[in-house]
This record gives sequence, C-alpha cells and structure tokens, in this order.
Amino acid sequence: MGFDAYTDTSCKLAKMLEPSLEAIRQEAERLFLPREALGSSMIRGLEPLLSPYTFHPLAKSSLKEIALEGVPVLTRIAIRQKSQPDYTGNIAVRTIFGAAEVLPVRALSYLIPALHLVEAMRKSTHYPVLPQIQYIFMSEIGSRINALDRLKVQEQTSLFIKISRQFIQKYYPDLAGNVVFSEDDGFAVHTQIQEVASKLVADT
Repeated sequence: MGFDAYTDTSCKLAKMLEPSLEAIRQEAERLFLPREALGSSMIRGLEPLLSPYTFHPLAKSSLKEIALEGVPVLTRIAIRQKSQPDYTGNIAVRTIFGAAEVLPVRALSYLIPALHLVEAMRKSTHYPVLPQIQYIFMSEIGSRINALDRLKVQEQTSLFIKISRQFIQKYYPDLAGNVVFSEDDGFAVHTQIQEVASKLVADT
C-alpha cells in the first residue's frame, strides 16, 4: 500500500470513529444494554467486514469499499448479531443498476463490493447466517426517464444477468444461493410511484 493510500485509509478510520461510537450508544440503548455490557466482544463481528483478510498486508484497503456513512450501520448490525446470531439473515446487501442500451464489461466490477463483504462474513466465525445479496435492475423506469430503446435495454440486462450468474458461480460458488437478481417490471405503473412522478414533474 502506498503512502497516499495508507493516509486515506487512516483519515477514514478517524472520521468513522465518532459516528460508530454514537451508533454503539444508540443500539445499546435500544437493546437496554447496561454500560458494563459494552466491550470489544460486542463489535468483534466488525473485524471480518472492515479488514476481512487480516493476513494480507493490504487488509486496510478493504475499508475503501465501504461508504463512510455505512460504517455506523455495520456497527449496529454487529451489536444486534451478538445477541441474535441469526440476525444477519434478515439483512439484504443491495446494489442498484440503472438502464443502458450497451452495458460495458466493467459493469461486472459493480458486483464485487457486495460479494466481497458477504464472502468475508462467510469466512469468519461470527456470522452463522449470511445476508441476501440483491442486484436490482431499473430497466423499465430507466428506459422511460432517459428515452432509451427498451428492447435494447432489456436484451443487455438479460445478457448481463446471465453472465453475472456464471461469474458468481465460478468465483463465489458458496454465495450463489444467497444472490438474487431482480428487475423493475411493473415498477412505473405502481400508484405511489405515479404520484411521486407527478409531483416531481410539477416541481420541475
């Protein structure tokens, strides 16, 4: 890891400390945990998420895959999971894809952060139940908003999902059963969505 990368990671560690401590406090209050119950064991489950490959000299670089505002969320999950070992089975790690008439090969890289996160959980001893990984494709609404050829978008989406399944089966076979691909068919005709769309148009 170069000096700049190390500095960036150290700054991120410093920035996430205060919100993480606040998340611990809030979750402890929610669970009615006494102060003496709070300790390193409560958030030990964060280790495989923030630095999943501790034996690797670049372990800290994994922090770059997690948005700063997401760290307190992971802190809350770690605390809840400590008292409810199967709690992570109620969680979805979701990635949203827009619409495109031509999807570049690099789009496969968008699958990686969620897979990396859940794979780290699988390899650890802290998570007996894994979250579901959801990849959501907004093909219909994306086509409408951006005036794209819906048939081309649908063809690209279907092809990408097919290749993605093959990619996951080859490189993350143990997670294949936890992965869901979903499209937004019917999304745009939902009553609430139409109401919000009308308001947005009016505001514009």
